[in-house]
Amino acid sequence: MHEVDFGSTTVFYPGGQQKIINQSNASLSTADHLIEYNKQLENNLNKGIRFTRIFERLIETNDTEELLKAVLELSQYKLDSTYLIYPKQYSSSDFYLIFLSRLLQLHNKLGMILQENVHDKELHHEFVGINQDGYFIFKLDTQNPDGAYYFEKNTRETLFYINFTRQVISFNSEALTNLLVVNYGNKYDFSVIKKLSIFLLQIGRFFKEDFGYDVDFNYLDPSNQAIYEIVNDKMPQFSLDKLFIKASQAGYMLVTNTHNEAQLDLNDGTRLLLFNNGSNSKQIDEQVQWVMQVQDPNNQFSWLDLLFRYEFLHDWYLENIESIGIKSSDIFYKGA
Repeated sequence: MHEVDFGSTTVFYPGGQQKIINQSNASLSTADHLIEYNKQLENNLNKGIRFTRIFERLIETNDTEELLKAVLELSQYKLDSTYLIYPKQYSSSDFYLIFLSRLLQLHNKLGMILQENVHDKELHHEFVGINQDGYFIFKLDTQNPDGAYYFEKNTRETLFYINFTRQVISFNSEALTNLLVVNYGNKYDFSVIKKLSIFLLQIGRFFKEDFGYDVDFNYLDPSNQAIYEIVNDKMPQFSLDKLFIKASQAGYMLVTNTHNEAQLDLNDGTRLLLFNNGSNSKQIDEQVQWVMQVQDPNNQFSWLDLLFRYEFLHDWYLENIESIGIKSSDIFYKGA
């Protein structure tokens, strides 16, 4: 009598061929898969727990360095795997918005409101006074994953660029003009717009002071040392002639020296200068970069302030912006 092997299976093929399969090996393979599944599931659950601890630092820490470290970790964090998918997740853009809100909060600056859109669950910023007209989010830089643009979603105006690897922030003069001066300027009193500009200025200053970032404030910068480069490399004679006329009609006198540098004295010791900053040469043809500069006794007025304080400067700038518009970084704003 033959002994029956219950641990194997005989497979019969056409032509009388047979093959015996050891079931213990198949069972062992299945067991390995189950063990691996459990291991991977446990690893991914632990990964989720680690995520919550980093996220907790982002929303609760009182240390700015820990805050920055948390947002950088979260922006690169990958939660999902083939074993576990988390249905509700925030994006890198959302983490950046949370980070900015917390940074201002830690500096006791209120007025930036973090909201969540009830329809698409997207986070966004609003600012007190312009809530219904301002929906600010981050858009990731497609060319550089460590960079992002802060922009107003309805108008698509990009206010500034930030790169966490290069540690730079650069404000965009074109968007400042289109959104704050033209769009909001036709809807709101300057006191409301000024509060928004102060928030933007504070964001740059906190990055500079807390983290050592290189910040180009563009024409939001009120310091007397700030120099605003204009788009025209050559002397903007036609625009200066227009400014002379508008200034005289408003009761002010634009004066020029022998090198065609222009000076406009305004109220309360405030002065607007237009000159070439590219060379010390006395030959005009060798000058390479014309700039504006605002000076006042208390370092409190920027070009943005002057655009709202003096109607004739506002009109002159917008009418001649193609020749005397203030430049943005060519690196981050192509063609701006």
